[in-house]
Amino acid sequence: MADQQTVFRQSPHPLRKVAIRGAILAVVLAAVLNGLLLLLDRTGLGIGLFFIGTAVLGAVGAFAVFGIQALVGRFQRVAVSPAGIRGFNRIGRTSFMAWSAIREATPTSFLGLRYLRLSGSAQEVWLPLFLENMGRFDALVRQYLNAEHPLVRARQGRGGAPARS
Repeated sequence: MADQQTVFRQSPHPLRKVAIRGAILAVVLAAVLNGLLLLLDRTGLGIGLFFIGTAVLGAVGAFAVFGIQALVGRFQRVAVSPAGIRGFNRIGRTSFMAWSAIREATPTSFLGLRYLRLSGSAQEVWLPLFLENMGRFDALVRQYLNAEHPLVRARQGRGGAPARS
């Protein structure tokens, strides 16, 4: 019989904050680019093109950022089972780690989003710390693992390395 697994989606709220920052950056970069073009303009049409160009480039950048955010949030899920955890590595590939293969749980961040990097001898899983139901995730982890497991220790704020005897 296959292990029963519970699947968790990433919460859209932290991803949305990153997407909004990216969209603002896209608008600012578009304004700077169009400002440079305005300085080089010799036709007298520059001010109108400045506003139109900024709006168009900013909107395209914002839609691109929100689209990426939607795809990441929709397709990158985490699953836990009595056998282990399935998630994604740092380049976005699906990766499964047996609980016994996890040697360390290291807090890290990417673009302002918090993760635990679960590492073993030959692989890793980046666990988003913004899953929709972190309470349920933590309860399952405590059910499957002992209190000294690196993931349990990291989630309880006691460090993600195994306890020394």
